[in-house]
Amino acid sequence: MANYDFLKDQLEPALTLLSSLDQDQTIRYNELFVEDEEPAPQLKEELIPVKEDEPIKTEPEVNKPEDQPTPPQHQAAKGSVAIDPALAWAKFESEHYGYMKENIGDLSENVGLNQRFMFTKVLFDGNHDLMMHALKSIDQSESFVDAIEMLNQRYVAELDWDIDSDEVGEFLHLIFRKYNHKS
Repeated sequence: MANYDFLKDQLEPALTLLSSLDQDQTIRYNELFVEDEEPAPQLKEELIPVKEDEPIKTEPEVNKPEDQPTPPQHQAAKGSVAIDPALAWAKFESEHYGYMKENIGDLSENVGLNQRFMFTKVLFDGNHDLMMHALKSIDQSESFVDAIEMLNQRYVAELDWDIDSDEVGEFLHLIFRKYNHKS
């Protein structure tokens, strides 16, 4: 704010800068700006006296009864939903993903920092240790299919993964890059 006050006299007025914009549509500049001389309207706070003997009353929430749980904010996968290893392999083996098939070593060492934060937050409910355990379990799997089956058994249903989400797709793509064979 101090810089603005110091440079205020050197700046061009807003009306001069915006005058070229009204060539296509007339702009009523007086409706856009409040001059500095006019003070902003002040809101008055209404104080309600409270007697010390009376308990303070609060209004109950109308939309959230206490006996009902809050619904989840995202569309979660159902318990019976699982990742199909054959479909996932076919998707990544297609021309669109085929050029990105470079073998990577241990997933636990080759997942990028941004991916670690994203996977931890979205797929593993903020539990970094759980994600690292999953990556090590994937690294110990014999094949792509074994890794996906392990994910289905341990994480997909239990953590309510949305198997159509971008995060799950990116996670599966890393697994695809790790294995050069399907089964």
